[in-house]
Amino acid sequence: MDIETIFAQVSCSNLETSIAWFTKLFGKAPTRRPMVGLAEW
Repeated sequence: MDIETIFAQVSCSNLETSIAWFTKLFGKAPTRRPMVGLAEW
């Protein structure tokens, strides 16, 4: 069986700061912001 998708969750105290940090780490902005308090890459 091949793995097609992995979901991981990281809690943070400041979402906007975390989004900036993960944007630098991944080299791109979140792909989706489906609801308040959630960003997905």
